[in-house]
Amino acid sequence: MKNNLPRRNDPCHCGSGKKYKNCCLELDELLGPDGDLFERYNRLITSCKMKLDNEFGPNIKKVRHDLLQHFMQFSSQKELDPKHESLFSDWLWFDLLDGDENSLAYNYVNARLAYLQEPLQECIGAFMLSYLSVYEPIEVLEKHLKVKDIFTGQENLVLLKESFDEDISSKPLLLLGRQLHFKEGSVFSGMVLIIQNDAGQKDFLLAYIDYLKALIKEAKMINVLKFQAEILYGLFDHAYHKKPFSLGDFKVYNLTETEREEAEETITSSDIFKFDYQAEKIDWYTLKERAYPAKIGLSENYLLACADQIDDIQTLQNFCCDLLPGQEPRIIHSVFLKQRPPEDLLPLWFEIMKDRESERWLHTPHEELDNQTPLEVLKTGNGQAQLMQMLAKFEDLSDGGKETLELIQHMRLRVQQYK
Repeated sequence: MKNNLPRRNDPCHCGSGKKYKNCCLELDELLGPDGDLFERYNRLITSCKMKLDNEFGPNIKKVRHDLLQHFMQFSSQKELDPKHESLFSDWLWFDLLDGDENSLAYNYVNARLAYLQEPLQECIGAFMLSYLSVYEPIEVLEKHLKVKDIFTGQENLVLLKESFDEDISSKPLLLLGRQLHFKEGSVFSGMVLIIQNDAGQKDFLLAYIDYLKALIKEAKMINVLKFQAEILYGLFDHAYHKKPFSLGDFKVYNLTETEREEAEETITSSDIFKFDYQAEKIDWYTLKERAYPAKIGLSENYLLACADQIDDIQTLQNFCCDLLPGQEPRIIHSVFLKQRPPEDLLPLWFEIMKDRESERWLHTPHEELDNQTPLEVLKTGNGQAQLMQMLAKFEDLSDGGKETLELIQHMRLRVQQYK
């Protein structure tokens, strides 16, 4: 191969337009035969990423902040841990699609396919086929780790730089990473995040990814992982910090008159719901003994099912499936959809948000209430009158917009109907 390489000051054979000494010279020297396969692949991965960064980095800088916010939108942390930079950059180069549904890596290869070196072709190809996923270690070998993808069930050996010292028999672990499959072995592409699976973290991740798969109606799990990496990163972060993840799952089921009557009878006789209040011709029922919002709203011609936590969403879904067999609900909102509700469902979304904002207000301590919540104030002798005065001040200070006034009126109804 060396005999066919350009001289130091000649144009580089990769087509970049740069001199060879300023481009692929170092790569060619690094990619010679090496006894340590892991080190060879590690150098190749580093070179591959440097190529892409040199090609697209200057333009990416202009929009990097927005792209980073997009990647972090489901995380419980506001800032990207510098140690996680490779997880972000891998998503940026190999998963994020442009307007033509192509990744930056695809565009890079497509422009240079005729003269791109075979090792780089193999590496970028492995990256383009890769996806972020979660693995559980199932066997520790000398310089390999046998892992199982918890979402696809696929098992394989991964090359390691050094032996894996964790005792996986007494300390079950979960690894978040991206595997690259080469001809001679598989490696992780860079940073691997590790958490203990000691409090249902695996079940948490499986449940939310299954929910996502059903929500976006994607048959192939690999496609879910490949093109929703920011969601998986966010879920893994919540699992690591043992924080709940709120989905804001709102659905609507259409009702005939007969179905409405049957629904009311079933809900009122159920031991899992309690009547909350009535507003705008919607009867609101709350799932009992829940730490997070989970409700059904029953109107003359529709039923709303609203919950945040995956278990509550499943409970409401099972209830509605039994109540309305064969009926597929329409999705009003879910944070995983990353979009506003359909135009014709916006009024229903606003009804749900009025309920949620009122509940948040009722449960939040306020300085003007001596740091009590409105619910606590309602238990006092003149609590209702005090809160009605507070809401009147809200209205006087408001912008007078229709939605703002409707929300304040909804709060009044909640106060008036408190028992």
